[in-house]
Amino acid sequence: MTRSTDLRVGINGFGRIGRAVARILLQRRRHRIVHVNDLNPDIQNLAYLLKYDTTYGRLPDAVTAEGEAIAVGDQRFSVTHTGDLGEVDWAGSGVDVVIEATGVSKNEHQATARNLISQYARRMTIEQRLAEIIRSFCADALSSTVNLNADLDIMLCVLAQALLAAFRTRLGAGYATATPDTLQRRFLDSSGTITTTGDQVTVRIDRRAYSPVLRKADLPPATTIPWWGNRTLRYEFT
Repeated sequence: MTRSTDLRVGINGFGRIGRAVARILLQRRRHRIVHVNDLNPDIQNLAYLLKYDTTYGRLPDAVTAEGEAIAVGDQRFSVTHTGDLGEVDWAGSGVDVVIEATGVSKNEHQATARNLISQYARRMTIEQRLAEIIRSFCADALSSTVNLNADLDIMLCVLAQALLAAFRTRLGAGYATATPDTLQRRFLDSSGTITTTGDQVTVRIDRRAYSPVLRKADLPPATTIPWWGNRTLRYEFT
């Protein structure tokens, strides 16, 4: 059974970063790759580069090219080769999230909102905000200093982007385009007290200039945390 938090992932660009992301997803098996778009028309070559990496070594599973698709163990994803993202049918592949790993995509200012909604799933850009997200969430303190920091930093950035998107939505329209630095400075970098009583953990955040924004935000009153033994996490604002 597919869990509600599982994602069907598309990757645009299957170079060093795109393949690093694919390796993480394939090995952790938490989310599923369903489509890849890359300008390289040689499926055999893409499969070979995914299997053998001079930095990360060999993938343990068998990697084979099957027509216009690549199979890795029991997983399989389709592959297209177009430079025009408008021609990639992400929605038709059932993609929930598209990871932009080329660093060269441009906004389609002439496209209508209807066309964009029908053609694209939610998109996350890695390169354009990589340094910004790592700095804001101190992700560099959690990752290794070798292998270009790609393995953990990229996954942390993808998760951070998803969390930021959810947080911005709950804060309201005024924060729809807020950057990670802004959210960190106004809301996350706050003092307070943590109280643990039985099965409940209460975080009481001290009063700040932006406290009214948090009080009006659509934030859940309590959240059950599975990896804390199903204890309840609550936030209070002074």
